Parts: sequence; structure tokens; C-alpha cells
Amino acid sequence: MAQTSGQPWDWQLSGTPDITVDVAVIDLDPDEVTASQIASLKARGVYTICYVSVGTLEDWRSDVDDFPSIVIGRRYADWPDEAF
Repeated sequence: MAQTSGQPWDWQLSGTPDITVDVAVIDLDPDEVTASQIASLKARGVYTICYVSVGTLEDWRSDVDDFPSIVIGRRYADWPDEAF
């Protein structure tokens, strides 16, 4: 299916994704979706987008301990579980 502007889309960033939604494009958090769910979406012709939070440290991510304290900035005001 060719993707054009104005097509239905969904953005799911937390919890178990609902991959049954009737959309042409879906944006999902890679930590919340499985490879088989992505394959299922692609098989239906749904264009998938991977959410990436660039520039913040999210303290629930599996790589949180990979960052030395010297590179972690202040907390992000609107999201207290994130730091710059």
C-alpha cells in the first residue's frame, strides 16, 4: 500500500500495543512491541515507525545503567522519569 498524506495513523508509546487498529501507519515504542507484532503489521501493509527519544535518559529503559552519571543532566520537568 502506498503511503500518502491524510491516511489514518496511530501512536502508541506505552503498554501493550493494540496492533488490531485499522490504520495505515503506526508509531510504536521498540521496548513495547515484539518482532512478531511488527511482522503482523507489515503483512497487513501497515507502515511501522519506531519511536526514539533522543537526548533524554528514560529510567525504565534496559540501557539506563549504561550511561555514566557525568553525562546525565537535570530531570525533564514534564516527565519526571526522564533526564537530559
